[in-house]
Amino acid sequence: ETAGIGKSAHTAEGGISSMGSSMSKMLKGGAILAGVSAVGSAIYSVGKSAVSAAAQVEKYSATLETMLGSKAAARDRMQEYMDIAKTTPFELTQVVEAGNQLQALGRYSEETLTMLGDLAAASGKPLEQVLNAYAKMASGQKGIAVDMFRDLLITTDDWTKATGKGKKASGEMLATSEELIASLPKIMKSKGFFGLMAKQAETTEGKISNLQDAAFSLRAVLGERLAPSVKSVVG
Repeated sequence: ETAGIGKSAHTAEGGISSMGSSMSKMLKGGAILAGVSAVGSAIYSVGKSAVSAAAQVEKYSATLETMLGSKAAARDRMQEYMDIAKTTPFELTQVVEAGNQLQALGRYSEETLTMLGDLAAASGKPLEQVLNAYAKMASGQKGIAVDMFRDLLITTDDWTKATGKGKKASGEMLATSEELIASLPKIMKSKGFFGLMAKQAETTEGKISNLQDAAFSLRAVLGERLAPSVKSVVG
């Protein structure tokens, strides 16, 4: 009987030991699974962010392709936008929207976009506000545009000096909208506004913005590589 009890105890002990070993394996397996899950989640997060960036660039490129008439021109312009964004205090979205607005007006050039960026930096106003003032002037809405430029530190006296033309008794500028636009670089130079965007890019805030744009570009490149697979799965 004693032997039987001892045998039963030994069997029970073996069962407990076996259960403990199984539990240990389960815990180890759970830890490994949790680790794999964490790594997978991180990879998924990076991949999702990359694909999202690539999709955004693809959307911008599609708009540019329609505006410029070819994929090659759209690709070159998009690269130009990304280069500008990486060396200025403005985000890529702002640069793209500003560039596309100028393109729609038939006024795009890298020099014009940079000049308006310098004006935004000098006046401390958003780039969008500067573009709106420029668009009003370019569309012939001279009176409204002159008022809007006043908020951007350019007065009627600045316009008259730059164009050599004064004002009517009503206060309206005698110079045409085209003459005013043509005189804008001269005003910018006289006020020392050129190059202010580049100076702002060297500030801490500007460098953070540039870093974010560079990171976005990196994600977009990675996302472009992943895009075919993602499209296939979605399809």
